Amino acid sequence: RAIEDPSLVDYIRERRITLDICPTSNVRTNCVASLETHPLRQLWQAGVQITLNSDDPPMFHTTLLDEYRLAVTHMGFTLSELAHMSLTAVRSSLLPANERQQLEASFQYEIERLAL
Repeated sequence: RAIEDPSLVDYIRERRITLDICPTSNVRTNCVASLETHPLRQLWQAGVQITLNSDDPPMFHTTLLDEYRLAVTHMGFTLSELAHMSLTAVRSSLLPANERQQLEASFQYEIERLAL
């Protein structure tokens, strides 16, 4: 719901706060009316660091792959944008710095290998 407050969006972007977003959960809990009206794209275009997540897969009958598919089919994200979101997730993780750097290097290698 941060998108409803432009000053909050500015605050989040300026402080590089990462938002972990779960579109299926957001729709099923009535935080947003539909996938088509989900503010994921707006947050992305506003320069907010976002990641896709599956929240509670058994409860919402979704997976991380499902969430990525929804981002493509309902919100128009490209594979390159999804790759960037994945890197954001790695960079925002709470792993120890050396493990995070190794994981980021691995992701970066695969992204380059896939030419995304």
